Amino acid sequence: MHSFNNLFVVIIKIFKYFISKNLRLKLKYTFSEPFKSFNQLNLPLNSKIIDIGANQGFITEYFLKKKFRVYSYEPNKIIFNNLKKLKKKYNKLQSFNLAVDKKKGMRNLYLHKNNKSFKDIKDIYLFSGAASFFKDKNNIGKLKFKVKTTTISEIFKYTGKVQLVKIDIEGGEYLIYKDLLRYSNYFDYCFIETHHKKFYKRWNHAHRQMITDINNSTDKHKFNLNYI
Repeated sequence: MHSFNNLFVVIIKIFKYFISKNLRLKLKYTFSEPFKSFNQLNLPLNSKIIDIGANQGFITEYFLKKKFRVYSYEPNKIIFNNLKKLKKKYNKLQSFNLAVDKKKGMRNLYLHKNNKSFKDIKDIYLFSGAASFFKDKNNIGKLKFKVKTTTISEIFKYTGKVQLVKIDIEGGEYLIYKDLLRYSNYFDYCFIETHHKKFYKRWNHAHRQMITDINNSTDKHKFNLNYI
C-alpha cells in the first residue's frame, strides 16, 4: 500500500510537470500576438509603460528589455514575488502589490477553481491568470484573499503622462474604463483585454456599454480591445 501511494504521488508530479510545461508553451504563444501589436507602435526611447494586471511579469519584462520604464500592478501577493525578482534584474521597474478599482479600499480576489489551498504554490502560479474580483466568472472557485486597491487617477498622479497602458484584470476593466476615458490625456495608447465571454449574460450589457462609450470618445483611436 505504501509503495502504491508513492507511485501515485510520482504520477501526480509528472502530470503537473507536463501541465506546467504546456502552460508555458501556451503563454508563449498567447503573448506573441500582443508583442506584435506593441512592436507596431514604434514607441520612442525611454517610454513609460503602465502594466495593470501584470501577473507573472511576461509583458512587463518585454518592455523592460526595451529599456522602458515600467509601472506594474499585481494584486496576487504570491504571484507578486515574480515582480520582486524582476526588480532585482531591472532598475527601471516599479512594482506595486495592488489591484486597480474605481475607488481605493479593499477587495476580495477570487482564485481559479483548481486552486484549493494557498499551500499549493505551484497551482497558484499555474492558474494565476484567472484571478478576479468576481466570483461569478466561469473559472473561479472559492479560494480568495483580501487585496488593497488603488485607482487610475492615483496611478497617473504618480506616473504622469505615459506612452502605453496595458490592462488585463479579468472583468475589472468594466469598473475602470470610464476613468481611463476621463484621464485619456495621460496616455498615448491603451490596450485592454476584455473578458465578457468568461462571465454570465448579465455582463453582456456592461461589455456593450464599454464598447459604445469608447467608440463615442474623441480619443477612441487610443484604445485597442481584445489584443490577445
